[in-house]
Amino acid sequence: MNFNTKLKEVRANLGLTQEQFATKFSFSRTTVTELENGNKKPTLKTIQKLSHLTNTKLSYWLDEDADTEIKLFDGLKIIIDTLIEVGEINESGKCSDKGTNLLLKMLEKEIPLYMNSKKN
Repeated sequence: MNFNTKLKEVRANLGLTQEQFATKFSFSRTTVTELENGNKKPTLKTIQKLSHLTNTKLSYWLDEDADTEIKLFDGLKIIIDTLIEVGEINESGKCSDKGTNLLLKMLEKEIPLYMNSKKN
């Protein structure tokens, strides 16, 4: 299931209109509409906010097929902190298979951004 479908489903399960959802979770209605229609890619900060506010796991929103706008180094700290929080990384730093897959996905996005930044 892609991000926009997940967002629509979560909003519907909460029994909220786009406007009510936007107001309750401090988004603009336009942003909610664009995200649900797939006209806007979610950022990792948006995904983290949705995860926290809707009491869902970050991994629900960010799966292996996620189409997410990732800015240079924006996501690593968010992902690592969240993986620690949900127990995918233990106190000794050992990462579960699921956590490892998410981190690898992040690195696949971050490395090209970093390489492009070095060219500028």
